Amino acid sequence: MILGIDFLQIFLHVFNIVILFGGMYILVYKPVAAFMDNREKEYKETEEKAVKLLSEAEGKKKEYEDALANAGEEIKKMRDEAEKEVAQYKLKENEAARAEALKIVEDAKAEGARRKAGIVDGAKKDISRMIEEAARKIMESDDNMPAFESFLKESEKQDAGGDTDGRK
Repeated sequence: MILGIDFLQIFLHVFNIVILFGGMYILVYKPVAAFMDNREKEYKETEEKAVKLLSEAEGKKKEYEDALANAGEEIKKMRDEAEKEVAQYKLKENEAARAEALKIVEDAKAEGARRKAGIVDGAKKDISRMIEEAARKIMESDDNMPAFESFLKESEKQDAGGDTDGRK
């Protein structure tokens, strides 16, 4: 012991401090440093992902802005195409309506002609029946024999192609 200093005690204190710092380094500093390194890596990865996602989002934003700018043109094109389709549909419908109208008119004409023929046939039958009745009445009465003969002469003129006044 020199000057009252016990070097063994100092050496033991230094040794204890070295063991304390060594133990603290191994037990506390290394795990905390490793934890801090892992956290730093996670934050860097998160930042890289965020930067990547941000750049993708900016790219998509630009695409959407371009799409919005072109949307007006696309809408106009689609509207023009729709108008063309509507015009074609109207034209087809008008043609179909005209064809149907012509068919209805043709059917009406045919029905009119059929009815007219029916009316004419009915009138002919009525006239024939009336002529037969008149002829029967004339034949039944003897005093109208000259009238019957004039009737027959008139009928023969009509069959020959002339009217009652002798014209053709």
